[in-house]
Amino acid sequence: MRDLIVTAIVLGSIPFILARPYLGILVWSWIGYMNPHRLAYGFANSMPFAQIIALVTVVAILFSKEPKRIPVTGLTVTWIVYIVWMIVAAQVAIYPADAQVYLGSVLKIQFVTFLTLMLITDRQRMDQLLWVIVLSVGFFSVKGGLFTLLTGGASRVYGPPGGMIEENNALALATLMIIPLMHYLHQQAKRRSVRIVLIAMMALSAVSVFGSQSRGAIVAGTILAFMFWIRSRRKVLTAVALAVLLPPLVMFMPESWHERIGTMSTDRNADVSDIETMRVRGGTVTLSAPIPSRDQLGYWPKDFSALGRVNAWNYAINLASNRLTGGGFESWSPDTFMQYAPIVEEVQGGHSIYFSVLADSGWPGLVLFLSILLMAWRCATRTRKAAEKVEELRWIGDLMRMIQLSLVSYGVAGAFLSLAYFDLPWHMISIILLCEQMVKRAKAQATPSIQRGVAGRPGAPRGGAEGKPGVAADTR
Repeated sequence: MRDLIVTAIVLGSIPFILARPYLGILVWSWIGYMNPHRLAYGFANSMPFAQIIALVTVVAILFSKEPKRIPVTGLTVTWIVYIVWMIVAAQVAIYPADAQVYLGSVLKIQFVTFLTLMLITDRQRMDQLLWVIVLSVGFFSVKGGLFTLLTGGASRVYGPPGGMIEENNALALATLMIIPLMHYLHQQAKRRSVRIVLIAMMALSAVSVFGSQSRGAIVAGTILAFMFWIRSRRKVLTAVALAVLLPPLVMFMPESWHERIGTMSTDRNADVSDIETMRVRGGTVTLSAPIPSRDQLGYWPKDFSALGRVNAWNYAINLASNRLTGGGFESWSPDTFMQYAPIVEEVQGGHSIYFSVLADSGWPGLVLFLSILLMAWRCATRTRKAAEKVEELRWIGDLMRMIQLSLVSYGVAGAFLSLAYFDLPWHMISIILLCEQMVKRAKAQATPSIQRGVAGRPGAPRGGAEGKPGVAADTR
């Protein structure tokens, strides 16, 4: 039954997309973030719905008479250079075949994001896209919050099966990124019932972050709450809400949760009594903390995840320092760790957006990636300040404020997760660019009309407004 429902919705949307291409971005986002076909168990589970919608959207664009422009700014140019650099790095990767496959997935996301820049051109479409993103990720964050409350927080919350945010840590990061978007929609909502629903969604999503038992997300969530309070226009009310929600939630979580969060400051395993010797490049080292043998587990125990992360980050630094283009995608392997990692026993992914990019595309790739994030932040700041001066554009100022909070969550929680190529932050950057263009268009339309109004009055004196000498005309 689920297969038929999902298939009917996706295929049924095709005629509407052909008539209005921007709907393709909405449907693609729904499929990409929620992965509804993965919730089915029959033929729909493996259907390439995202590719079908992307292809239909491209066909619709070709026949559409709407203006098709991508804003050309320093940010978009840097973004394109980064994509080109990723392609170059994939061509000279350590494992070219695997790198090409992963590159294809990355380019699909980037392609649709640039289509977003072409098609989401006004506030109505922007709000529709935000609702799709919030409801798609929110389906799992709200469900996860309810699951945490019903189970007492004993089990972890996971995301959509088969998606980029399936892992508990990844879902927690995505949840932290959409909570500010929920707040923006709450600010703009006119119906009281919608505002109440959004408040409930924000509260349950916060519970879901705790239920994920993600240590990185807890750190990012703490910073997000502080930043949220700083940027709030109602600081007293926000402080009261946080004080009412967070302490009881921490007390509600079980002892196992507190023990796991406590391992951020300690990294020992008390269950194993044998002291092992770990191979390192150029020799061996005896660990001061007991660990099970590699033959027993095939990897270090999870209590040593912090040490494993540091080892992976050192691997990325060594690899990038020896290869200008890094190792290319999918370079994390026993062979490469034997060559570049300080401790060769622990082979794992980057566990960081920054070190993943560093290993995948070298120091130039990391510089471009960080430049994009920094330029996006500055663009959002400029756009927010410009929009807040015009009553009709205040909504853009509110949106930029919340998207910056989302980027803070991504930057902090992403330091411990390999989600550099996840759709959501790139969608955020495209929204920043689109809002900047909306503000510029509004200013360009307002200035000529003011000039025409002044020049159109016969005999209007040059030096003043309304015929009063010494009073300058207000052209704001």
